[in-house]
Amino acid sequence: MKALLQGIINELTGTTLNTNIGGRFYLNEAPQNVAYPYVVYQIISEFPDEYFADTADLEEISITMDIFSEKASGVECNNLYENLKTAFDNCELTVSGYTHVSMTRVGAALIRDPSNNLWQYSVDYEVLLVG
Repeated sequence: MKALLQGIINELTGTTLNTNIGGRFYLNEAPQNVAYPYVVYQIISEFPDEYFADTADLEEISITMDIFSEKASGVECNNLYENLKTAFDNCELTVSGYTHVSMTRVGAALIRDPSNNLWQYSVDYEVLLVG
């Protein structure tokens, strides 16, 4: 799914989200002691559907993007969530090797961890790739 990950990075480039997180957008985990705010994204699942022959004609991929903020209130996290929705909701990703791509937000949850005063907005997307 290297092509999909590159498509996500390309879509992020030049967005308000990228500016507001200072380019801190990480695959799977953030570096230790990284500055806040930042976003971590990861592929949760991938399901190929084979309709014809032995090759996948459709790929269904679940992606989670987690926004992290250390501000005292959830305002920054909420604002970044709005930026994320603007950047990725129903966006037209360009993914090499696929003719049609859709990206749909399917869920989101705002979480506060009082033990370390962190806010996390966990946002789930479903991506459909048609070859």
